[in-house]
Amino acid sequence: MSEFDVQDITLDSLRQRTSAKWRVYDPDVIPAWVAEMDFPLAAPIAAALHAAIDRSDVGYRFIGELPEALAEHALATWGWVVDPAHVVVLPDVLTSVAQSIWALTAPGESVVVNTPVYPPFFSTIRDICGRAIVDVPLLRDPDDRYELDLDGLAAAFERPEVTAY
Repeated sequence: MSEFDVQDITLDSLRQRTSAKWRVYDPDVIPAWVAEMDFPLAAPIAAALHAAIDRSDVGYRFIGELPEALAEHALATWGWVVDPAHVVVLPDVLTSVAQSIWALTAPGESVVVNTPVYPPFFSTIRDICGRAIVDVPLLRDPDDRYELDLDGLAAAFERPEVTAY
């Protein structure tokens, strides 16, 4: 595994990137609004990407043995039994959230969300899925760290319309 010094990552080098993270806001804003990696790409990943490009292999990916590999990993790691036939590959987190909400809830039901949270979760749950949101904000401990509001969660879960978290 290659190592690097995090000090080698400069704002100037990051601002040379073309991603929206570094282009949407003015240079005096540090963009913490999106979960995009700022660390160098791991060498094995870069090598695999370069090899695919060299082969002009840029079409839709065949998932191959992924469902079986996930089922084996889930069993070995968490003791979960996953039917590989039920594994679905989705393009991003918000699509996964929406698909889960549609599968696990019905219209008129509510979803518990702990804030602060990635803002697009709200529009995905409310506007795309048509479900109400029950906000249970995280609490700050004396060291200014976030922690779950267990009493707030318990109260939210008592509400009959709450069916997902």
